[in-house]
Order: sequence, then structure tokens, then C-alpha cells
Amino acid sequence: MYLLFLDESGYSNPLKPAKYPESDFLVIGGVIVKENYYKKCIEEFTTFKQVNFPINISEIPIHAVELNQLEFSSNSKYKGSITPQKAKELLRLTYEFIGNLNLEAIAVLVDNVCLRNQYAKPTNPYLLAYEIMIEKFQ
Repeated sequence: MYLLFLDESGYSNPLKPAKYPESDFLVIGGVIVKENYYKKCIEEFTTFKQVNFPINISEIPIHAVELNQLEFSSNSKYKGSITPQKAKELLRLTYEFIGNLNLEAIAVLVDNVCLRNQYAKPTNPYLLAYEIMIEKFQ
């Protein structure tokens, strides 16, 4: 059996455009893990975080946007615990670590501007992306 972990980013309301058309999209990303590898993967990731992240932030989720732009974030949980330079280094190490795991990744991107232009009553971008994601996963 395979497990699929999903996360989304962007805008999912087709009737409420984003402030800038170039950022008016929704992305759903998925990571596929073999069930028998899941426990090992979690153990390795936990160890990675404990070794590389300061203890006070090793338990919180890793957010790439916050690590990449720590100097611009006013409410990041990382702020005050690491410098912007350390945040970028942690992000690099995280990408390197994930790149060495035995995982498959898939992503679906919905351009909301095109969706609104093409359909008078566009479907919810989240539902559309989710349906495509499940189809790709199957």
C-alpha cells in the first residue's frame, strides 16, 4: 500500500481573485510513501530536525517560505531563534535531506485566471486540483 500526503498553497476561491494575477493560482503537492517505509522515513526526519534545528524550533513544522524569507516575516515562529542566513542554510539542508529519501512527488497547479476566463461558473480550484491529484495518484 502507498500513502499520499498533501499540502496546498495559493488561492482556492475562483470568485475572489488574488491581488496580482501572476499569483492567482492554487498548487496541491503530494508526497507518495510506501507504507513499509513510512516509519523509517519519520524516524530519519525526526533525527534530522533534532540534529540540525535549534531545540526550541525542532518540533514545529518546516515552512520553506518562512525559512527562505525570515527577514521579511513578522510573525514567524523561527524569528528570534535563528538568523536569516541560518534559516536559508536549514532550508538547503532540508531540501538535500528530502532529496535523498525514497519518495515520489506529484503536483497539480491550477491557474485561476485561466479558469475564470474559460468557464462562466468555474469549479472550485481546490476540488479540481484534488480530483486531478487523486487521479494521478491512482
